[in-house]
Amino acid sequence: MCSLIACRKGVSSGMITALLVTLSLVCVWTYFSGKKIVYVCLITELAIAFFLPVQFAFLSTIVYMFWYNQMYIGTAFSVFLGSMGMLDEGGNGLVYSILVMFLAIYMAQKTRHEDELDIKVKSIRDDSEERELLLKDKNRELMQKQDQEVYVATLKERNRIAREIHDNVGHMLTRSILQLGALMTVYKNEPVGEQLGAVRENLDEAMNNIRSSVHDLHDESIDLKHSIEEIVAPLEEKYIVNLEYDVTEDMVRDYKYAVIGIVKEAVSNIIKYSDNTYVDIILREHPAMYQLVVQDYMDGNIYDNIDGKVTEVDAEGANGIGIRNMYDRVQALNGNISITKGKGYRVFVTLPKQG
Repeated sequence: MCSLIACRKGVSSGMITALLVTLSLVCVWTYFSGKKIVYVCLITELAIAFFLPVQFAFLSTIVYMFWYNQMYIGTAFSVFLGSMGMLDEGGNGLVYSILVMFLAIYMAQKTRHEDELDIKVKSIRDDSEERELLLKDKNRELMQKQDQEVYVATLKERNRIAREIHDNVGHMLTRSILQLGALMTVYKNEPVGEQLGAVRENLDEAMNNIRSSVHDLHDESIDLKHSIEEIVAPLEEKYIVNLEYDVTEDMVRDYKYAVIGIVKEAVSNIIKYSDNTYVDIILREHPAMYQLVVQDYMDGNIYDNIDGKVTEVDAEGANGIGIRNMYDRVQALNGNISITKGKGYRVFVTLPKQG
């Protein structure tokens, strides 16, 4: 429409130049946006209009930019300049130019409103997606928690079954074996003695099988992470505890017992003797070994805590039997243990995986 106004006296190179300049300024404003670029476009238009008066016919684009950016004083100033520049074009040219300027204001208002609605829609959509993701995370955490509770309940039930078998069936078999032993002593030289011996052998075999099954059932029912959490729980009343458990595969029985025993002894010593603030308990699995670290310290850096005065605590120099037991447990599994003492204790254990 600006071009139609500009070419009322015919298409000329000046009109083409003014059109290309205006298109370039619109592209620059669209790319960079912002209020400062509108002033740059206005100054450029006025500078070119000083040498090429037909440029005033395209000043409606600047009116559009000002109104879109809610710069109403600039809009009024641009309308005034555009009207003054079109006075030489006669009444019709001036009227057409003013109409196009108000049409530009209307279009800018509609465009800004649609852009604001688009931003709101995107914001609502993003919020909805974020809430959906959070809901999925919460559902996943809830399912994991439920699975963990079921797993712990299953382990407890296994323990109960193992305990019932041990306390009831095991004791009954033991009593029966003792009674058979007494009968075999009484009827040792009689034919029935051989039959009693065969029965006792069967009972002994059944007793051994039950004992092995009960031990296996009890060993499988040990949840290492849950056991460590129960040991660590008393620390949380006095210390800031950081528990890191990164073990993917299930440990064999001896390793579980060793880790539980070491953590239990280290936690017991911390509760008895430590006046520090922080406690770290870290159990990690590596391709060829397990790594256990238990340490207490005053501030956020364990190395600041030792104050350059670190002493190694070995099994022979330990005052209590607990530290010697830790050394014995680790050595029985061909592992390495290092206990250092500064302003706090640091127990560092590596246990090689079984081949």
